[in-house]
Amino acid sequence: MLSKEEFEKIELEHGCGYWNLCWEHACPCAITTENKGLREDIYKGFIEENKKLADEYDSMEDVELTKYAKCRECGDWEEENYMTDGMCSVCYHEIQDALEEEYYFESEEEQ
Repeated sequence: MLSKEEFEKIELEHGCGYWNLCWEHACPCAITTENKGLREDIYKGFIEENKKLADEYDSMEDVELTKYAKCRECGDWEEENYMTDGMCSVCYHEIQDALEEEYYFESEEEQ
């Protein structure tokens, strides 16, 4: 792998920016002077971690995740099951109340 000085030189020219954050000082893109790629232990670690994650997600296939949608009136997120015509219950009832008032006033004016 690169020394810190070599890395800083390449970083200044190309800009990875993660040397101070990376505890391994080896990113998945594995910039090396000889282009040999990742160290074998780091590579095997990535493979093992990915297998664990895949196994975790496989066990979650039967779990039904709650679906959310954005209310078209107020923009708040609401469970899709509780939405009516693309609106959250609060906005839907406010519009229904406004329509009922409008209908009520129109019918009074006609009489």
